[in-house]
Amino acid sequence: MAGYASLSRYRDRKAFDSAVELSVYIHKDYRGRGIGSSLMQETLAYAGVCEKIETVISLITSENATSIHLHENFGFSYCGQIKNAGVKFGKKLSLNAYQIIYDRA
Repeated sequence: MAGYASLSRYRDRKAFDSAVELSVYIHKDYRGRGIGSSLMQETLAYAGVCEKIETVISLITSENATSIHLHENFGFSYCGQIKNAGVKFGKKLSLNAYQIIYDRA
């Protein structure tokens, strides 16, 4: 598999039913081929017409410049940073929060 994209519940509580979290993963051997852009385009096209979705949220590790650039190219806005949210390979990770809000009015 070269990669995948998914939309999942942002939080389990009813108050967050209109928000989804976007995940996009591309296998390291397939990066730089436009697969991420294609997956993002298709996934956001679905979110854009799904009346139940008002907000798409994406949490990106702060050092992942490629993913940040991809999200910004698709209209995501930076919302802030969660510092030291995790650890990977012994290194503390911060998360950058991005979102798209659909005006359904």
